[in-house]
Amino acid sequence: MPRTTRNTERGQTLVLVAFSLIVLIGLVGLAVDGGRLFWERRTLQNAVDSAALAASDNYQDSQSISSSLQAAAREYAANESIYGASSASPSWSATTVDVTWVGAPDDMHVVYTSAGSVSAFDVSSTHRVGLAFMVVLGAGATAGVSATAQGHAKTGGTINAALATLSQGNCRGGGDSLSVVGNGDILVPGGSVQSSGSVSLGGRRAAISAGSFSVNCTSPVPSGITASNGTFTGIAPLSDPAFSPGPLGSYSSAQSASSNIVLQPGVYAGDPSSGPAGCYFLAGGVYTLQAGLGGGNFISNELRPPDEPDTSSGTPNYDNRVANPQEWSASGCSGSFILSTQISGLGLTGGVFGIVVTSTRTDYYPPQAQGGTAYPRESAPSTCHPIVVAAGRAINMVINNVPGAQGYNIYASYVASGDPCATGPWGFVASVPNTFIEIAGSLGTTLASINSSSLATLPTPANIGRACTVGSPYPPLCSAATGLTGSANPPGNGGETAPYVSGLAPSVPSKDTAANGGGDRADEHYNDPAVSPGAVQLYFPNTACISMTQGTVAVFGGPQYNWIVIFSPPSNNCSPSFSGHAVLASVGTVYWPAGNMSITGNGGAPVASQVIVNTFSAAGNGDLTIFYDPGSAPQQGYSQISM
Repeated sequence: MPRTTRNTERGQTLVLVAFSLIVLIGLVGLAVDGGRLFWERRTLQNAVDSAALAASDNYQDSQSISSSLQAAAREYAANESIYGASSASPSWSATTVDVTWVGAPDDMHVVYTSAGSVSAFDVSSTHRVGLAFMVVLGAGATAGVSATAQGHAKTGGTINAALATLSQGNCRGGGDSLSVVGNGDILVPGGSVQSSGSVSLGGRRAAISAGSFSVNCTSPVPSGITASNGTFTGIAPLSDPAFSPGPLGSYSSAQSASSNIVLQPGVYAGDPSSGPAGCYFLAGGVYTLQAGLGGGNFISNELRPPDEPDTSSGTPNYDNRVANPQEWSASGCSGSFILSTQISGLGLTGGVFGIVVTSTRTDYYPPQAQGGTAYPRESAPSTCHPIVVAAGRAINMVINNVPGAQGYNIYASYVASGDPCATGPWGFVASVPNTFIEIAGSLGTTLASINSSSLATLPTPANIGRACTVGSPYPPLCSAATGLTGSANPPGNGGETAPYVSGLAPSVPSKDTAANGGGDRADEHYNDPAVSPGAVQLYFPNTACISMTQGTVAVFGGPQYNWIVIFSPPSNNCSPSFSGHAVLASVGTVYWPAGNMSITGNGGAPVASQVIVNTFSAAGNGDLTIFYDPGSAPQQGYSQISM
């Protein structure tokens, strides 16, 4: 072949090789840089997802836009391995911000929007990635990857609300969403008040000690409203939290109110508050009240001792004084106990004994017939009754039964002379069963005797041991829960506390200690985090309502029922009312989202831990108090992300 031809072909080969190298480098670039971009895109998406979820999580708890935006920035930086300081433009308090970091190739954009109880955080970001090979193809030195995510925070609208009205009345016609007439005020020592409509106070006062006041369409906020965390108008309407009822199917057996004082959960075709007894004790469970409530009896699931102690400065007095009133005294059902002595061959050592008594019972959750767990309950101690005992004599006790008590624990203290009730301590002596079926007109009596057989060792401070533990057999002279905080008998708050409102019965102790050495062993503050033994839920189907002119509904819920103590579905738009001398004093939430609730009378009683209704009106001459307790309010709200 001529030399010229060979040189020409060699030149063509070089060109082909050069082009092939470019293609090869491009393919390598696509593989290497493309793979890196894909990885960076995936990492960026994770960072944006985490930022959106962090913002919604934070907002669900704090309801602060600024705090939520900064939480999003921290989470994004952690995922992107950014260590520099972040800054927001125009500011952290804005609803639309751009977040940047010194020296980082990232720009995060966040937009906050709100629609009622649902808040959204739209997060987007662009991250610049350096290219290694694709620059050869003219792609530039860097390429950008982007990702977006949206975080949703549903606060439920009623978190921290002692009173929430869902109606937008008088924003678009209709009556006020919240109204107060007469000479009484609304007092809210804890929590907030939120109204989706208008508010009318009729010249009265609404005092909110530890929360805010928010109203949709009353502007300005009435001058009679004071709130420690501020008053606000033009607030978006609340949404129905859409709670679910308790396990109705587990409590479907037919029941009726009879002469028996203790009622069982189930379905009541008739009104149990109109039964023949003046008082009814509710065993734990769900009560479907098809005929509603309209009678005048005292209904409660509170387990109290006979002869509840009087209180001073919030502390029980174990000094022979009895509270007036006691929890069950309004219905003539409060118990008591009487001491006497008699000659006995098993006589005690001479001296002065101080006796306190607690009520005991066992409730089940789920129901016992379904293999439920047994939960022992023990009330706070009674007042202390002293008795002088001569040598060779025993102590006789006559306990006039208190509603719901299946038995009693007896504790004793001793001094040779003086007052054994002044300081205690009290050691466990014996448990005695209440074998009498409590019926209308006669709660019966329980008899007990204390002698040297049941009290072989004197109950002096040196002989009284550590606190009795609920659920375990009590050893002789284990110590009673007395409510003397920090004392040896025992540590913790075991005694009843001052009433919520002057003139009412004492309140239950605070939450139990981990060792069951004090605090509430019987009612709403029982220590189990998942179950409050004895808790009830009163369920009102579509045809049922409340219309009480006298009597008391004093009930507590529990975590197993999401702390909703009165539940009615959204389809029930009746007008539950308490008027005259009727009292609603519940621990938990009254949830009647379509109900128009009214309370009329002299008031003075706590209504509930939380009230969520369509409209609420109060009238009368007494103050109306709503004690919000976050520990006995439904769990609600959520945070989530969507791509």
